[in-house]
Amino acid sequence: MNDSPPSADERRVRGYAAGDFVGDRFKLVRPLGEGGMGTVWVARDRVLAVQLAIKVVSLPGHDTVALARRVLEEARTAARLGHPAIVRINDFGITKLGDPYLAMELLDGEDLADLLARESRVSPMQALSILLPIAHALATAHDNGIVHRDVKPENIFLANIEQGLQPKLLDFGIARFTDRTQRLTVDGAVMGTPDYLSPQVAKGETANGSADLWSLSVVLYELIAGTCPFHGDSYYELIRSIINDEPPPLADHGVREPELEAIIRRGLEKDVDRRWASVREFGQRLAEWGLNRGLTEDVAGQSIRRTWLRDGESSLFDMASIPGTVRVSNDGVPSSSRVVPVPSSRGSLADSPPSEPDLEAIAALHQVGDPVDLFARASLLRSIGVGLALVGCVILGLLAVLVGAGFVGPFGP
Repeated sequence: MNDSPPSADERRVRGYAAGDFVGDRFKLVRPLGEGGMGTVWVARDRVLAVQLAIKVVSLPGHDTVALARRVLEEARTAARLGHPAIVRINDFGITKLGDPYLAMELLDGEDLADLLARESRVSPMQALSILLPIAHALATAHDNGIVHRDVKPENIFLANIEQGLQPKLLDFGIARFTDRTQRLTVDGAVMGTPDYLSPQVAKGETANGSADLWSLSVVLYELIAGTCPFHGDSYYELIRSIINDEPPPLADHGVREPELEAIIRRGLEKDVDRRWASVREFGQRLAEWGLNRGLTEDVAGQSIRRTWLRDGESSLFDMASIPGTVRVSNDGVPSSSRVVPVPSSRGSLADSPPSEPDLEAIAALHQVGDPVDLFARASLLRSIGVGLALVGCVILGLLAVLVGAGFVGPFGP
């Protein structure tokens, strides 16, 4: 008799086991992980003969029918976004046990929680390189009326792809079906962490785009500092810190980047009205800061300038709100010949507005238009001029030949 315990592939996980079919198409191979919102499996698509990931969403205590309907509605909307930094959803449906499931691309790599456990922290440039694609994915989702609600290192995955790495945002929309402000069991044990909750959500308000912005700012701070900005000896002390305390200066963790810190601190403003207006604006400011220091591509190899500085209303006037900003040349490399002197301050952004001469200098640059647009327009006009000159030369050459051959007289036929 074999008394050895069943393997992970043999035992049932929340009612499912290896060999079960989900949706009559996907055969479960092995569990990848289990969390508060369900289980992720490696599965095989018997139609396409490829492996993929199946997430079975099971939340005890919820109305199964309503849960399934809402999860699938959000999955359908997220699938339409088609953003490279959002995990691709291939199919969705209901299992035989009545649980909603999502069939997603199978990713190879690690999440940011694993990266932090191994490396403790990364450089500011590495952090930007990783998180700018995630910020763009969130901005795209917000533009389409979708809020993530659970941005944290565990939900940001660094997938290995042919070209290198591609950050992926996981679990879009699913977090809305859990009450994240109720983390205590009956016996008082903590079930999760509120480290990335905004003050508004911590107080019980509905999560919105500004809550995603706050959470992303916390993740960026943690990547750079190696620790979250808010702490407490208990769950309630942590919530109190999030609502009342200011984040410690990055200099306390050996990071002396006052301009970057000003950008992050504005993302961590307690008052929603004092934060960046959107994740897109936050991403643009981070992109400008990185470009000014020579960061031209994110970790996925995408041009930061093309992705961010042509993505919205970014301009020199907007950049004046960031201390120490310089104008960037066409190839994304800082150009010393185009420096806009903005006073640097270690205080808050609101405490150090640009001086009148600085604003006049910025306005003077804008009177003639954006330098990149002007360069492109001048290049186009030069091309048209050269083309017209060539056509004129060809016509004159033909006339000379016809005159020489006697077909056309000097003053006409």
